[in-house]
Amino acid sequence: MMKKVMIGIAFIMAVLMLSFATDSEAMTKKTKEYQYDVNENGDVEIIKYTGKKKKVTVPARIDGKDVVFAEGFRYTHVTNVTIPDSVMSIGDSAFEGCKKLKKVKLSKKITTIPWDAFRNCDSLTTVNMSGNISKIGYYAFQNCGELLSVGDLTLEEIGLHAFENCKKLAGTITLDSSIEEIPSHCFYHCKKLAFRIPDKDWKVGEFAFAGCPKISKRYLSPDVSADAYAGCANINTVIVKDDNVIEENGIYYSKDKKTLIYVRPDYSGTLDFLKQVETIGAYAFSGFRQKKVKIPDNIREIKEGAFYGAKCKSVTWNKNVKDIADNMFMESALEKVVIPKGVKTIGRRALWNMAKCVSVSLPASVQSWADYAPGEDFTTGVLEGFPVLKKVTVASGNPLFKSKKGLLFSKTNRLLCYPAGRKAKSYKIPKCIRVWTHAFSNTKNLKVVFRFGSSIAGCFVNCKNVRVVLPKSGIAFAGASHDMEWPLFENSTKCYALVKKNSYVHKKFKKLVKKGIEYESAYAYKVV
Repeated sequence: MMKKVMIGIAFIMAVLMLSFATDSEAMTKKTKEYQYDVNENGDVEIIKYTGKKKKVTVPARIDGKDVVFAEGFRYTHVTNVTIPDSVMSIGDSAFEGCKKLKKVKLSKKITTIPWDAFRNCDSLTTVNMSGNISKIGYYAFQNCGELLSVGDLTLEEIGLHAFENCKKLAGTITLDSSIEEIPSHCFYHCKKLAFRIPDKDWKVGEFAFAGCPKISKRYLSPDVSADAYAGCANINTVIVKDDNVIEENGIYYSKDKKTLIYVRPDYSGTLDFLKQVETIGAYAFSGFRQKKVKIPDNIREIKEGAFYGAKCKSVTWNKNVKDIADNMFMESALEKVVIPKGVKTIGRRALWNMAKCVSVSLPASVQSWADYAPGEDFTTGVLEGFPVLKKVTVASGNPLFKSKKGLLFSKTNRLLCYPAGRKAKSYKIPKCIRVWTHAFSNTKNLKVVFRFGSSIAGCFVNCKNVRVVLPKSGIAFAGASHDMEWPLFENSTKCYALVKKNSYVHKKFKKLVKKGIEYESAYAYKVV
């Protein structure tokens, strides 16, 4: 009896499984170029593009049914896409990572650009969309560095990092007063974008407008992050919504006048006011335009980002401040960095993205640098973003660092920074030297020869025309789960590795590149 019951149960389970499989197959259908579902209203929802065409016009109808939704172009080779007016919406990550995508024409009925929709589409120049767009999702256009236009938009909702690093994007964004919060990094580094912003008590997140030259008004409020307007050098109007802040002649202090809160970038008077404060507050001189700043000895503390994006060519330190705080000189115009004797710590990204700096000097007193901590995982480098840096010098006796021929090394033989402004055409990495994250950032026209015992994970970022010669074996790669966290090349053009045919390294690169389009430039190689 029990045996018959068990057979009966097995039969029922088999029927159910067959039925489920049949229903699943019925739900997802295929054409030569698309996989799609038919929703409960009888309309088509495209879930994946499987075609080979680079220029794509999505059909308005499939099998006699209206196409109302489209997604599934993620990490494909498409270059131009047209979405018909039957489509009501596109999906999250619809075009994410389409490295060759240049132009997109969207349906006039689409009102929302969802999460990650065009994230990391770094060739994208134009998205034609109607004025009906009112919502932009998280990371929607992040890192679309070539994007020129999306039209003038009036937004009722915007997600964090939405337009981050859209450096060429022009036009005007109007923020509707119904928006409750301007989230973090949403317009970070939008250098050409203009804004219409109504007066209200905004909540503004971290770096929301950082590096936006066309922002002319900022708010000082407990609800506004101190770094929200970091590097905005054209601020000419400050609205104070904080009872603990007072203003005198374009200078903003704490109520007891012991802390300098902010100096308007266009302030042109003397800096004698520094003699009456004890602390320079976070981002206080951010975007400041005067060429020189001398910090008097009465200053006891300088907080994070104090000179972020400042136009100063030189800042003279005092003898009492022992720490270079996080983001201190990030994106500033300093031409030389001389860390004075007595400074013990350098914070995270304190010296980062400094386009005009030609030399950096470290004293023996520096005992820690947050961007270099062996044993921790880092996705940014030491002295990253110094395109004209020619040399780094380290005083003898420093416990952590040393310099050799202008290059920066750790005492444990890690190459931390190869100055991108050096004239050399080639560099051979010494035996058994491991290379720190982004050590070769911003290098151009350089041949780099790795040797047995080196590591290659995450070495090259924002590079151009770099050739990397690799040995047959003895090279450390990033772990399988970190392939794209520390690729060999990142945001780089005309860069590739030379590998020996059929060597271990050749087979490793070949396997990585087969993973898809996102790996093609990250592990580009040629066989020799």
